[in-house]
Amino acid sequence: MIYADNFCKNCDTPTAQKFRGLAGHTHNCHPYPWCKITSLDFSTKRMIFNCSDATERRQTSILDNYGVRWSILNILASWLPATKCALDFMHNIFLGVISHLFMQVLFSGYMFSGAGSANSQKQRFEDLINSILWPSHVTRLPKNMGENQSLKKADEWHCLLHFTPMLLWWSWKDQNDAIPDAKPLLPHNTKHTPTHSRNYKALYSAILLLCNAVRVLALPKISMAQARIGQEFYTLFCCRLISLNVHLITNHHMGMHYVDMIKLFGPVYGWWLFGFERFNGMLEKVNHNGHNGRQMELTLLQNWILNEGRTRGSMMTQLAIH
Repeated sequence: MIYADNFCKNCDTPTAQKFRGLAGHTHNCHPYPWCKITSLDFSTKRMIFNCSDATERRQTSILDNYGVRWSILNILASWLPATKCALDFMHNIFLGVISHLFMQVLFSGYMFSGAGSANSQKQRFEDLINSILWPSHVTRLPKNMGENQSLKKADEWHCLLHFTPMLLWWSWKDQNDAIPDAKPLLPHNTKHTPTHSRNYKALYSAILLLCNAVRVLALPKISMAQARIGQEFYTLFCCRLISLNVHLITNHHMGMHYVDMIKLFGPVYGWWLFGFERFNGMLEKVNHNGHNGRQMELTLLQNWILNEGRTRGSMMTQLAIH
């Protein structure tokens, strides 16, 4: 007999919600396992176990009305989602919060004027991005980033944030090399009028808080005092966005729980999903016939062992024996 426990399950948010036995993180009833924020007051634990042997139609009804679903992990006596589920920093911050900042606030807010042609804010923004020597593992950012081009990889958003203070200063600075306390004019072909503040100085101040928060929270070695400092920077960033009338998304709220995550699992550097996503990319390149019945899983496992076994002779030996 083997006794085991699930110490830390980490994956992207939609998958994590399924493991926890919850509806999607935008559901009104039970969106998060770490706090009691909710729109309705239901007996969710009872409904979770009602799902275990309910019909498919009943399961759908419970999911829609109560925001919970059956998860096989519920049979574990020690399964407590609030203490066993990590909030992935890569998806939440880099692909969520930082992407939202650039795409929905800066680019959609027309914060880079094209007036002045070669010396315009937009041109200075793109020229500086193109002149940066990016790390070899990061794809060079699109030359037309100022044209509302989204980045696909979290590492690209990660690297972009490192240069953001310099990048925005270079793009927005006035003749005195200062960030102006003003807002840019809207272009003539504006498709929509932004409702949030477009003040350069106010936005720059808020963005510096985010840069500091990410810098501290993503440290490879971190104390709880540093974690609380990083969380405070992040909280101030979110509060500043609210004061600027920027619409916050679910990722902003989820990011309020990193002190608890770090206390449970250690530095985010040790459990964020960069490594896992890279492994997924390797497995996606494996040729297989798509058959079920464990054939696909066996093909992926053999390929994984063969690739890893090139540097680990014992694994190759065990594979040959079996």
